[in-house]
Amino acid sequence: MNEDNSIPEVNISERDKDISTYISTYHRRSSDGVKNKSPAPIQITMEQILHESLLHSQEIDEGRNLAITKYGSVELQDRDEIDDYRIKRRKEFEDAIRRKKWQIGIYLNYAKWEIIQEDYNRARSIFERALQVDYENTIIWRRYIHMEIVVGNINGARNLFERVTKLLPRQDEFWYRYCQMEEILCNYINTRYIYGKWIKWKPDDKAYLSYIKFEERCKEIDLARRVFIDYISSRPSEAAFILFGKFELLHDNLKGVKQVYQLAIEYLENNEEFRVDFGAKLFLFFANIELNQNLFDNAIDILNKGLELIATPLERVALKEQLMSLHKIQTEERLDESSFWINEKSDMYMEAIKENPLDYDTWFDYGIFAIHYLDSNSILQLSKELIENPPPVNDSFIWEKFMYSCLLFANYLEKSHNLDETKEIFEKLVKWVGGTAIRKKISYIDEEHIKSKSSEVVLSEIYRYYAEFYIRQLDLQKARTTLGQGLGKTSSPDLFRYYIDIEYKLGSLDRCRILYTKFIESNPLSAKIWSDFMEFEYKLEELERAMKIAESGIAMPELDAPEILWKAYINILLEKKNLEKAKSIYERLLEKTQHPQVVIDYASFLTWKFNSVDLARNFLQNTLQIYKQQELDHERCTILRFWLLLEEKIQVTGMHNTKDNIWISKLKSMQPRIETQPSVKKGNNYIEGNIIYIFPEDEFTDSKVQQYSESIQKRSAPFKLLDAAKRWKQSIGNN
Repeated sequence: MNEDNSIPEVNISERDKDISTYISTYHRRSSDGVKNKSPAPIQITMEQILHESLLHSQEIDEGRNLAITKYGSVELQDRDEIDDYRIKRRKEFEDAIRRKKWQIGIYLNYAKWEIIQEDYNRARSIFERALQVDYENTIIWRRYIHMEIVVGNINGARNLFERVTKLLPRQDEFWYRYCQMEEILCNYINTRYIYGKWIKWKPDDKAYLSYIKFEERCKEIDLARRVFIDYISSRPSEAAFILFGKFELLHDNLKGVKQVYQLAIEYLENNEEFRVDFGAKLFLFFANIELNQNLFDNAIDILNKGLELIATPLERVALKEQLMSLHKIQTEERLDESSFWINEKSDMYMEAIKENPLDYDTWFDYGIFAIHYLDSNSILQLSKELIENPPPVNDSFIWEKFMYSCLLFANYLEKSHNLDETKEIFEKLVKWVGGTAIRKKISYIDEEHIKSKSSEVVLSEIYRYYAEFYIRQLDLQKARTTLGQGLGKTSSPDLFRYYIDIEYKLGSLDRCRILYTKFIESNPLSAKIWSDFMEFEYKLEELERAMKIAESGIAMPELDAPEILWKAYINILLEKKNLEKAKSIYERLLEKTQHPQVVIDYASFLTWKFNSVDLARNFLQNTLQIYKQQELDHERCTILRFWLLLEEKIQVTGMHNTKDNIWISKLKSMQPRIETQPSVKKGNNYIEGNIIYIFPEDEFTDSKVQQYSESIQKRSAPFKLLDAAKRWKQSIGNN
């Protein structure tokens, strides 16, 4: 090192000298002196920067393999280096396989590496080689299938599932995954087919339960029931029968629960060697179901049957101690302790009914009491006494009470599967109510507190409940016949709408049209019926039919509420964006009425739908002129207020060309001044004063001047009285 600590001289080129000079001049400390701001000796142009960036971006677009790619700890710069690296790695894997052919881990690592390289054909080849070595290895199948699913090759995954389920049918994992994949793809038919093949191998309980849950998700209850039958036939057990019973109970099929119990009894009677596997839990389950239905005799039979069939002594003891004690608490002790009270209460109801057979409130209360505390025979006898005791009066309110009392017993008998007696109650109800001429409403009770129903409504409700009974029994033909008979005796709108709704849900559209036609024939002046028929056709995309129905309806001169049909007709046209047709319908409606709401709707339509502000303004001006000629001051004031709000909204939305909307100031000046006349007292009543609208643009007519002067005189009357009192006081003072 030199004494002055300077850098030793080195042989460098002229270019390096220039760089050294550049560094020395541009990277000094500010305290050394003034900076040299002359241009650097080495320059780079903007074109060169853009050129290099473009080349770099093109390399990235060609693929990530052209960029700097890391493979482990190796950094590769171009495609040739990557290809060399791949050849080297594949050679290493192949050498490892030749040395240890039976080691599956090498194949799996090799396939994983090829998947990373996105060479899926090579990965498939490696998986196939591994399967040739050991096709029973589930890890190979699992990773092979996972690769096909991730890649999106669903058919390839499906083929692999078919192979593995054929080669390894006892591996439930692949059956589960296969069914899950098909269900996710919403391929329910193939899923059901896969479950069917799986069930043929008699798998464990979880497979059957998975199949059943799949059918429940598809809402195929009958198919799920068939699977349960296969389940208990191939793998009968106490848990299987209980699950089957819970399934039927969940779907409110008490008849099916009894069938499951019969299957369990038949199995135990025919297979004595398997009775050891069954305990008290099975009979406890079915006995509790009967107890919940208040069928104590059936519960006793189930318990006795369990004691006969159960072979295990401990289970027999448990059955006696638990089930019999439960049965004793719910039946014997309850009846023993409360028998006096039950008999006394029953006698009290019977005496009240004998005193007043038409007291159907008591009949209804007695029915609820009997269902909770009496046996089924007593309830059946009571229902027969009630149905044979119809009210002799023509009062629909009493008939309605009679109907609901009978329906209470009909509901109980239907749940008890006593269908013949239920049908008899409905037939008697139809006979009594339909054959009695009850046409008047209740008269001896204040209608403000109790609103009775007409006889036609009562009869229609009976037919509706009767049809629902047949629908629950899946007898649609009898349900239709019942509803048809009801419509023949009463043209109740509720019954028509119920019948139409049933046919619509069943997809019988032609029947719906026939019913709507009959509905209109029964009440052609109801705008609501015409509107419903039109909307029904519109939902079915039958626009021409809907328009013809609407035209027929509005042609009726005496509709009860024509505005409903007109509005529905216009809304349909607006939804279909048929603006010209909607405009013509509005104009036809305005020929019939100049109601302010129609005017407001039409003006809004012209402004926002038809996009014609000028047409809307001309229309509103003409309407105001008509109102002025007819002296409809209130309607005129309403339209002026609406027009002002409309112009303000137009200005906010920017539909007008000019910034200052002159119509706003003009309409503000046209707004009327409202004068209210004072109320007048006549006796104990007050007569409200009239409201006078004073429009600035009007020339006062005689009637207007007279109204205005009368209001001024009435307002000035108190002041005149004060002036007179003041003059009188002054005269007294002067005297």
